[in-house]
Amino acid sequence: MIVKVCGNTCQSTVDKLAKMGIDTLGFIHHKSSPRNLEQSIRCEKNITKIGVFVNTPIDKVTALAAANHYTTVQLHGDESPAYCEHISTNGLSIIKAFSVDEGFDFTATKKYEQHVDLFLFDTKGSARGGNGVKFNWDLLHAYSGSRSFLLSGGIDNQDPKRIKELMESDLKIAGIDINSKFEIRPGVKDLSKIKSLIEDLKS
Repeated sequence: MIVKVCGNTCQSTVDKLAKMGIDTLGFIHHKSSPRNLEQSIRCEKNITKIGVFVNTPIDKVTALAAANHYTTVQLHGDESPAYCEHISTNGLSIIKAFSVDEGFDFTATKKYEQHVDLFLFDTKGSARGGNGVKFNWDLLHAYSGSRSFLLSGGIDNQDPKRIKELMESDLKIAGIDINSKFEIRPGVKDLSKIKSLIEDLKS
């Protein structure tokens, strides 16, 4: 099960997350985000570093991926299938995010399947991500695509039981993406809450 901690901005926190066994970390490159990364952060070699972008020019994505040693990029905007295909030719794995509400049509993911590695389903809100609000997870049963997905949007310490139920269902859920509910302030993670979540998911 993937547990991705997104919106990291602090080197010391990243070092501590690595010692806790978290091996998938997200770093946001989006000027309007309060978690926008302004500096490079080092990670152990076993860490999957994911750069998160929103409608960013392809050459800037590839340049930042190379500079920060990202092996995966998460596209959280209105990127087209052709855009994703172009990114993938640069040897990067791709997570394509979709904003979900009651009217979301999961068949919209179909045209992306051959160009991405994972989908991410987040809550549609005023911001592209980090809204701290859940969507109705029952909607996930409408997804019938071939790609696995990460679940995001308002996940907190009350959710491990439901998450485990989803993992044991026939849904193609690969893991979860956590962010705002595990913060002291934007970009600064509450390590005790993350540790508690991991322990509850493993129990």
